[in-house]
Amino acid sequence: MRYFKKLSSDGYVFALEKRKTTTAGIEITEAEYNTLLSEIREKASLVNRLYSGEITIDAVPAEWREEIQRRVDERLIDIDDDPELTSEEALDIILGGEENA
Repeated sequence: MRYFKKLSSDGYVFALEKRKTTTAGIEITEAEYNTLLSEIREKASLVNRLYSGEITIDAVPAEWREEIQRRVDERLIDIDDDPELTSEEALDIILGGEENA
């Protein structure tokens, strides 16, 4: 199995992939993949918990506070009649879907 990350123009990871074949992106180690995946999941959980009022911004690690608060603020702005993706659905999209496993 090979592991890849894709970066935005400003250097942020916007996709992770685990594939048997070569794909676009930067090849990374399995350990780096697992570390990034864990961070993505933890941040998604913090956004959901802060959005729901379960925690306050003080419960978020200091180095992530700006990003987490921005994501909560974006969620509040984007409220409309369309159903929102669950965090699991969003993660599946970011990881390229189950068919890539």
